[in-house]
Amino acid sequence: MTTVTGTLAAPRLQAWLGYVIAGVVTFIGLVALRTAGLHDGLLYPDGYQYLLMARGIAEHLEPVILLSAGGDAFAPNPDAAVKPLFPALVALASLLGVSPLDAARAITVLAGAAVPVLTGLLALRLGAGRWAAVVAALLCALSPTLVYWSGYTGPDPLAQTLALGAALALLHRYPLAGGALAALCVLTRVDYAIAAFAALAAALVVRSLRGEAVRAGASGVVVSAVLLGLIRPPVELPPPDAVVGALGLAALSAVLLVSAGRVGGMWAGCIAVSSVAPLALLDGGAWASVATQDWPLLVVALAGLVLCLRASGPRAIALRIVALSLPLAVLYWVKNPGLARYLAQLVPELALVAALGLGTLHRARLPVAAGIAAAVAAGVITSSQPAVGTDAFQELAATLERAPAGALVTVAPDAYGFLLPERPIRAMRAGAEGLVIVDGAARAYAPDLTVEGKLLRRIPVITGFLRPDGVVDRDPALLYRGRVVER
Repeated sequence: MTTVTGTLAAPRLQAWLGYVIAGVVTFIGLVALRTAGLHDGLLYPDGYQYLLMARGIAEHLEPVILLSAGGDAFAPNPDAAVKPLFPALVALASLLGVSPLDAARAITVLAGAAVPVLTGLLALRLGAGRWAAVVAALLCALSPTLVYWSGYTGPDPLAQTLALGAALALLHRYPLAGGALAALCVLTRVDYAIAAFAALAAALVVRSLRGEAVRAGASGVVVSAVLLGLIRPPVELPPPDAVVGALGLAALSAVLLVSAGRVGGMWAGCIAVSSVAPLALLDGGAWASVATQDWPLLVVALAGLVLCLRASGPRAIALRIVALSLPLAVLYWVKNPGLARYLAQLVPELALVAALGLGTLHRARLPVAAGIAAAVAAGVITSSQPAVGTDAFQELAATLERAPAGALVTVAPDAYGFLLPERPIRAMRAGAEGLVIVDGAARAYAPDLTVEGKLLRRIPVITGFLRPDGVVDRDPALLYRGRVVER
């Protein structure tokens, strides 16, 4: 009996060892891929605000900081203030001797590398099969949209990683871990709160899941309370209409989650079409950009959805993925319908639907997977994303370091506050005095302000500043010593 057990255990141990080695090698490859795609420039204002928040947390456990002696006090805007986890991790790494920028980039790269792996594992847990799970991971790893936007240092890849980790933990019936990860995800990107509330409400309705839902909810509340109580970000309540809209989306999502297993194929198709069609028809440019850059992903996801509608099991799972994705898609459309950055958050969901559809095939699964891999490779080769160098603030900071002494008055105190930590920084407003920089950001965000004083330097600009309307301002930056006045 011992011999038989030993004979069976050895191949099983070797198989698990092979999986571990393959997983480690794959993750290292993904880290290298994400590192190669990392951009030098930071998104404005998000990237700079998170780094300043990290500096404040590292100094006094609060994301508010004085921009050097004689400068203004910095507090993050309401959108950044409700996302304290990413800067808290950066602050923790900086206390260990890592520079904040290097720490932020390392977290971004590691989280971005984890997204394809977790997507593949989640597809496998949902019953898609090994080859289909590999396809899901491949779609995430090579998606031009996800690769490009994951290249910016920030919390977006971390939020995806935590959301996928929470889903895996909950599916494996670990409610405490799942609730904690979900709370950390919400504190990384608060948008996920709508999907989290919808999932919690749906689980509370189902009697067999009610106990786990209570434990997951309690775990999430405790984790959120501890982190917010420790860091104390200046959180503001959203407008009442935003709260009502979010609750309405969460309720709709919860209803779809509960009823997904009882919907027939025709009704499921109608629900899916009615969820997608309005966003496609009212597209402000974001979905068109994804369709141009990521057409293999959208084609395979649509085909996967059609395949899922044929069988009750995959159909219910696909509808639940649609139900959890719909609030995010609507919110991102309301927030900025022309920016594909937010839609990059939905790439794993599209990959999961594609994998579930592929999992319904049997003998044709391997050749279809090979065809999908070829289409993804073709899409990557034919796609083109704008090159990103150093941003305009980094370019100008090198010159401003050698500027005469005095406080720098700027419309971007967050950016220059991080790049010039030794110089007092003041916000550009009427009456402010000192060294006033009129750059692309000032021309875009403060067109009603001008400067009375002496022009010290005209600084050529190569990179330029991307205005909110999409125009790149490459006019020279003007450095004055004077006083800001209204036009």
